[in-house]
Amino acid sequence: VCDWAGRSFRLIDTGGIVPDSADMLERLISDQAAFAMEEADIVLFVVDTQTGADTVDLSLARTLQRSGRPCLVVANKADSDDLALQVHEFLRFGLGDPIPVSATAGRGIGELLDALVARLPEPSTEVEDTDEIRVAVVGRPNVGKSSFINQVLGEERLIVSDRAGTTRDSVDSTVEIDGRRFVLIDTAGIRRRYKVRESLEFYTTLRTTRAIEEAEVGVVIIDATAGITAQDKRILSQVLTSRRGAVLVVNKWDLIEKETATADRFTKTINDELAHFAYLPIIYVSALTGQRVRKVLKLVADVHAEYHREIPTARLNEFLQQAVARRHPPARHGKFIHIKYVT
Repeated sequence: VCDWAGRSFRLIDTGGIVPDSADMLERLISDQAAFAMEEADIVLFVVDTQTGADTVDLSLARTLQRSGRPCLVVANKADSDDLALQVHEFLRFGLGDPIPVSATAGRGIGELLDALVARLPEPSTEVEDTDEIRVAVVGRPNVGKSSFINQVLGEERLIVSDRAGTTRDSVDSTVEIDGRRFVLIDTAGIRRRYKVRESLEFYTTLRTTRAIEEAEVGVVIIDATAGITAQDKRILSQVLTSRRGAVLVVNKWDLIEKETATADRFTKTINDELAHFAYLPIIYVSALTGQRVRKVLKLVADVHAEYHREIPTARLNEFLQQAVARRHPPARHGKFIHIKYVT
C-alpha cells in the first residue's frame, strides 16, 4: 500500500512478460500479469531506456491500446540527462508521454507519483448505508463460497462447479434477514481461462484483498474434508490484520462421518491450529443442503455489533490495571516502565 499527496493506493508488482512463450513459468507470469491488469485502475508500463523498444514492448503496447486501460509509460534506467532525452523513442507506443525515471537512483520517482495520483479515479463520495452490513465471503478456491451465497440468497446467482475457480466475476449480492440488510461480496472471481493450478493463490489473494477492503466482516470459509491449510491461515490472518471482524465457517459438514462430539473434536483441532485466533466464532454448515447457513448471518450481525462497540475510557483503564497487576512491564536501565493511562 502506497501513499502520495494524500492519496492511498495499492501497487501490484508482476513478473516480466514474455508473450507466446512455451515455458510454463513464463506463461504463468504472463497470465498473472494479464489478470492484474484487468483488476487495475491504471497500468504502469515499464520499459528499458538503455536498450530501447523491442518487439515484446511493441506487442505489449498494442495489447494495452486495445484494452483501453489507463496507462503510464515508465522509462526506467534513465540514469542521466542524456538518457532521459532518449525516452521520446517510446512515443511511438501511442500511450502518451513517457516518464523518465531511475529506480536505482530514485530519479524522477516524484514526478511519476504525481502523474499516477492525477490519473487515479476520484474517491467515492457515496454516503455509506449504516443499516447494511458488508460481508466479504473469502476462502480458498472450491471451498464452497458461491454455493454458500446461493444458499443464503435462495437462488442460483453464481456459477457453481466442483472445479476450482468457476465464478466468472466478483458479484455483490444483497439479502435482508430479520430486518437486517447484508451485502455479500463473493471473491471466487477466477476467470475460466486462468486455469494454471499454481496461479490460483495469486488470483485469490487479489480478489480477497479487494473484498476485505470493502467489507466490515469477513466470513472465512474452510473445507471440512481438508481441514485447516496454510492458505486458510493466510486468508484468515489477512482479514484480521486488516482490522475486520471474522466468522470461521466450516463448510461441507455433511461429508464428515459423525460420531459423538465430532464437532467438539473438530473445534479443538481448529483452535490448536489457530491458537492466536481461538476467540473466533466457529459454525459448521453445509452449503449443499443449507444446514445452518442462515445462522452464519446471525453470527455476522453479532460480530458486526462488537466491531462497532465503543468501550468507555474507564473500562479500558480498569482492564489496563488488571493486565499490569498480572504481569508488570519490564524494567529498563533499572527503572520500571509505568503505564498510567489508556484511551
